[in-house]
Amino acid sequence: MAQNYTRQSSFSDGDTITSSLFNNEYNQIVNAFTYSSSSDSSTGHKHDGNAGQGGNIPQIGDIDFNNKIVVDGTNNRWGVFVEVSGSAVEQIRIQDGGIVPVTDSDINTMAMLGKAVTFLRLAI
Repeated sequence: MAQNYTRQSSFSDGDTITSSLFNNEYNQIVNAFTYSSSSDSSTGHKHDGNAGQGGNIPQIGDIDFNNKIVVDGTNNRWGVFVEVSGSAVEQIRIQDGGIVPVTDSDINTMAMLGKAVTFLRLAI
């Protein structure tokens, strides 16, 4: 399991403060936020909702969240929103079996793909 942050020391009036106290504290902070691609248990935290790991992150967005990606756990899909006239408008959904446009005639698939479509698959 990834690392969580545990406070290393506390101070009271009149205490002698040494560099080792701060080094231990700052090392714990660094460990809590450092990502390790080779070890799941040595550094970092997961945001998986477990104690000390941070809550899950159901939304990623810009400062006003008008451009965002939202996890919809109820319907098991992800929604991609783009700002249109100052409001967040869902453009596409990523779900089991497809990437689905939300607003009819609002998605330019040629621009989305960046090239001409050369193969079409139909489910019959």
